[in-house]
Amino acid sequence: GDAAAAENGSGAAPAAVDPLVGVDLSAVALRRAVARGKRYVETRAGCSECHASDFGGKVIMDNPAMGRWVAPNVTRGGVVKDYKPEDWVRIIRHGLRPDGTAATMPSTDYARFSDQEISDIAAFIQSLPKVDRIMEPSERGPVMALLVVKGDIPISAELIDHTAARLKYPPPVAATLELGEHLAAVCSGCHGHEFSGGPILGGDPAWPPASNLTFDATGLGKWSLQDFDKSLREGVRPDGRKLDPVMPVAYTARFKPAEIEALYLYFQSVPKKPYGNH
Repeated sequence: GDAAAAENGSGAAPAAVDPLVGVDLSAVALRRAVARGKRYVETRAGCSECHASDFGGKVIMDNPAMGRWVAPNVTRGGVVKDYKPEDWVRIIRHGLRPDGTAATMPSTDYARFSDQEISDIAAFIQSLPKVDRIMEPSERGPVMALLVVKGDIPISAELIDHTAARLKYPPPVAATLELGEHLAAVCSGCHGHEFSGGPILGGDPAWPPASNLTFDATGLGKWSLQDFDKSLREGVRPDGRKLDPVMPVAYTARFKPAEIEALYLYFQSVPKKPYGNH
């Protein structure tokens, strides 16, 4: 009986079915990339802070002396409609337009983004509804033009090491100095490359100076991790004072606990600097 059944094949196990048959793997990968990109934009990139909540562009600063700083429409209805992958890398990481000219994009904050972060951010932005809004180009005012010529306000594309090696993937989300350093790069545009704070170069004169993020007595010297966490999540200092609305708490509030701890550890590790000591 059993031997005959086996010999006839009737007792053999059915052939395994490939669970991926008929699955569009490219579509699955794109959905995952868009989801990651959404989180990057809502935390470490903060693109909508400049480009508006619909990414259709916004006037960031309009000051007679400093000029008009306009973030363009970056939906499929704007300046990126014909962007290739390398164009996204060029503008986000290098601060350069497709034609090689310098943009007003503060790319020093994003120059260290990994390949995956840039690709995922581009995938997310391209997934958004098209916005048909024409934004006028940025214009330098007389004071801004003078400061740029003197080198007091440097252009991002001139500060970036365009040949430096970049990560393929971002550091894992864990309370490490590696992740803290990676995330802190986006703080440098306002707080300075040494994180000691002071006037925000190239910003609206109405903006308050940025705080000192080093552990000097004029900065975070007495802040606990709990103090730091509360400031990023609730926008409140240890003494109960509110952070200025210029600080993008809407983004930092979405950080995971490990990301906040990583930032805290990193700022503890950087050299202490008195406030505004660039």
